Amino acid sequence: MPNQLRDLVAARSRLIVTVDGPAAVGKGTATARLARRLGLQVLDTGKMYRAAAWLAIENHVGPEDEARLIPLVQAAAIAFDWKSDPPTISVRGEALGHRIGSKQVEGLVSKYAGVQALRDVLIADQRRMAREHPKLMCDGRDQGTKVFPDADMKFYLDASSQARARRALARHGVSEPDPDVLDATRIEIERRDEQDRANGALMMPQDAEVILTDHLTPEGVVEEMERRLARCLRGGI
Repeated sequence: MPNQLRDLVAARSRLIVTVDGPAAVGKGTATARLARRLGLQVLDTGKMYRAAAWLAIENHVGPEDEARLIPLVQAAAIAFDWKSDPPTISVRGEALGHRIGSKQVEGLVSKYAGVQALRDVLIADQRRMAREHPKLMCDGRDQGTKVFPDADMKFYLDASSQARARRALARHGVSEPDPDVLDATRIEIERRDEQDRANGALMMPQDAEVILTDHLTPEGVVEEMERRLARCLRGGI
């Protein structure tokens, strides 16, 4: 299967695959692994919103201050270094690295992502990147609905908030969380889901292939995506 799928991908001059879903569902891991296997590049749109949030926080610009926020982001030239794997993100040519993963950025990024004018700017950038890199896997929350509604293949990964809370904590080195910490993390994840849905950042495409990841390993998720993508590229056979 993997070799046959690589051949199907190689035969195409353009391929846009979107991978949407809520936080801590495993999108980033699955997207990066599958893209690497198939020779596709990865557009991690979450990094773009975190970069914009970091930039705004550094400049003391709140999400409600659109008059300052939009020009600030436009002038920042948010970009990826496509030669690195995965691509690293930069602002004004400076790689941001771990700074976009700070607790302050994570806590506020949903509020900035809810600013439609900011979304419009970053969506235009994402579409331009797809024109420049026509074989692309796009990881985000609205990729298959707003950004690339005509994508060749659309995935939507989902899992319970409890499972995602465990994954979020494991990502920070907490493999056996205290029940109270786990519950607080679950509540925060559910709060973020509600905010993302309310501001239009999280949307499930009607024509997406839905994969529930609660009981799947990261490798199992990738294998399921491979099967469904191969079926799609063969014309639904």
